[in-house]
Amino acid sequence: MLCQAARSRTRSVAVALAMMVVAGCRDTRPAVEDPLPGVPLTQQKTITLSDLGHEWPFTVGTGTIVCDAGALSLRAGGTTYALSQGAGTRGYANINAVRRRQGSGPPSDPLSGITQDLQMRIFAQASECGATADAVSRACKARIRERHHLSETDLTRIEAEGAERYWPPLELPFMSLDPVIDRARQLCSQ
Repeated sequence: MLCQAARSRTRSVAVALAMMVVAGCRDTRPAVEDPLPGVPLTQQKTITLSDLGHEWPFTVGTGTIVCDAGALSLRAGGTTYALSQGAGTRGYANINAVRRRQGSGPPSDPLSGITQDLQMRIFAQASECGATADAVSRACKARIRERHHLSETDLTRIEAEGAERYWPPLELPFMSLDPVIDRARQLCSQ
């Protein structure tokens, strides 16, 4: 009888400990970690890098998306950034301050025998000549070909690779905000 009472007590203690462990493992974060004051919490949601994976377009790992009367924004680190034109009129910070740029990927038709560093310099020089087919631009590119002992085809391939991979003076485009904007728009109907 005494052993049965001890076993029952041990089970009760074990169940209580298990419940405490499970309760401790629950996500105790608030639904909105960095809320925008004055906007109902139902129109805000914390979003993270893990929510969007490779589509995550920001340099910060977490933020709060907000729909305030149709104006979409992202709040991160206490700063609110405009995601839509309507939010931009409210004086919010430019979203490009926390936006990642796309990668360029491998070239589709690389030119061998010339280092990439030299190809990038040649591309920058050719970019200064302009993209027009006028006599001045053609003469400028002819001087580059002569200086670097390139054929017209070689220079064309370098220009194509530079444009495709966004070599300087070009800038890589920003990643799309569409996945974040789509999620923020869903908050507008709540």
